[in-house]
Amino acid sequence: MKASKPGLAAEPARVLPAESGEVPRKWIIGLGGNRAGTTANPLFRALENLFPVAFCSRADGDWHGLDALILTALHLTEFAEHNHVSAGLPVLAVRAHDPSAPRESRARFHLDMSPSLDACLRGRSFVEREFTPMLPLPAAAGDDVIATREGMPVWLRRRTADADTTLVAWSLPAFGPEDHVFEHFQAGKFLRLLPLLQFLRNLTCQEDWQAPPSPACLLIDDPSLYSTAYGHLDFCRLAAAAWQLDFYASIATVPLDNWWISRRVIELFRTNAPRLSLVLHGNNHTYEELAHPPSNSDHLALLAQALRRWRRLERLPGLEACRVMECPHGALSVTLLEPLARLGYEAVFATAAHLLRHNRNHTFHPSLGAEPALLGRNAAPVIPRIRAEDGWQTEVRLAAFLRQPIVLAVHHWDFAKRSQLVEDFVGIVNSLPGVRWASPAGIARTSYQYRQTGGVLHLKLGSRLVRASIPPSVQHVVVHRPWLCGAPEPEPELLTVRAQGIDVLREVSSADRSGPIPAHGLAELEISSSILAPIDRDSVPAPRLRCWPLMRKLIVEVRDRSRLRLPRLPRTQPALRRATGPLEEE
Repeated sequence: MKASKPGLAAEPARVLPAESGEVPRKWIIGLGGNRAGTTANPLFRALENLFPVAFCSRADGDWHGLDALILTALHLTEFAEHNHVSAGLPVLAVRAHDPSAPRESRARFHLDMSPSLDACLRGRSFVEREFTPMLPLPAAAGDDVIATREGMPVWLRRRTADADTTLVAWSLPAFGPEDHVFEHFQAGKFLRLLPLLQFLRNLTCQEDWQAPPSPACLLIDDPSLYSTAYGHLDFCRLAAAAWQLDFYASIATVPLDNWWISRRVIELFRTNAPRLSLVLHGNNHTYEELAHPPSNSDHLALLAQALRRWRRLERLPGLEACRVMECPHGALSVTLLEPLARLGYEAVFATAAHLLRHNRNHTFHPSLGAEPALLGRNAAPVIPRIRAEDGWQTEVRLAAFLRQPIVLAVHHWDFAKRSQLVEDFVGIVNSLPGVRWASPAGIARTSYQYRQTGGVLHLKLGSRLVRASIPPSVQHVVVHRPWLCGAPEPEPELLTVRAQGIDVLREVSSADRSGPIPAHGLAELEISSSILAPIDRDSVPAPRLRCWPLMRKLIVEVRDRSRLRLPRLPRTQPALRRATGPLEEE
């Protein structure tokens, strides 16, 4: 998984905004300071994939043609020397990396209620691991203090008549040639990167792609549908809590279990849809069955059999049975993404760490883990999820910061270990601005970004099937399929745009941009981009019969159902106070 070093041109050409507003313009960011290692950091290649920016190295004082500047220095006096010649550019001044500096095992920081900081992180305290000791910044009157440590400012924004300077008391992360963004932006290890991401967002937000409200869902792995309770989970209490606390939950159930389903469970999920929904959890739920199957034919056989078993749920009227795959044990081989797409799966839930762990021979872009979804050619989209492990509260906030879906994956025993798990998760999500609850299918279908220029709305798809709301002022829509961009010989796909059940556009094309498409007076569009050679699930032979999946399922069923039942969930709104108060998160 080697990532090439970023190509930092000495004088990149400025990319002007297109007249049609098809893409945001590129902001040219200069990298100043003479500290070794800054321009060689592959982090900048990842950032060029996340923001409409291009980085270039500059000698001290050569700021011509730049839109902003990033300076590195070991001492604050060096920042001051640079600032008076920055020609009024927005400046991010960070401390240069010093490998000889001692490290602290833990450092506690507080993010203030600064308007320069994303609202989902304001007013929170966090603990970072292995932080370098730092000197506080001398705050002046009028400074916007963004972060403090032990009450002293360590990150602030200073506005003057001719300059806007952000000062940070620590260095950027030491980003290795095989590193990825998520490895430096996770619970206990994200503050080094946060000021740079926030600086670029503040700089480009007015012209960059925008995202609809981030969808959220509680995902519960493993339960079968034989009865209204499974281990520590009670479906009836879960449904009541979903209405009382205002959230959505989805049960990731094993298709092998669908040979029999309780009528009471069916009726419960039907009357509470879409607040309660179902997704596929593998096929047999054997150990890492979707990570290391013996051959490609076994991949296809497992996935097709899972859909055939899932048909029983899909045929039940009023039930929210989503064609979304939650991989057992989080293990997913990227070779499965094409058969998943050809069979008609809408999306897959996975964590970036699991993708990296189970695909050692695959090269991922350095921006892995920081995008709303991962979608390649002939592939099903991969939607990031969060495991209910230590630090998950922080991971929820970081996902909101990155404009990612917020999907918290838990097991029934998590309800026993953490009696306030549901209340805490719901309280945090409901306190975040710009977040809404959705089923897994709803999450996949709102995976897109948009930009409006005059009466033209540009939609950049992050999934193969999306439903986008159309503002009344829009006259035309342009559809962007970024996975087809730059491919030497992309395989054509069937692009279908529908409104009120009628085809507005239907074309076979390998172009990454289609339109303009008339959209005046339309409230919503359904857009799909389908692979031309789909696979019928009924045409794929079943995998060879094995006894172990049945034996394993029996053992797991006995183990889980012998546990204590779920403690009583809260029945009143005041239960949210613990989650929405000023928590300290590690």
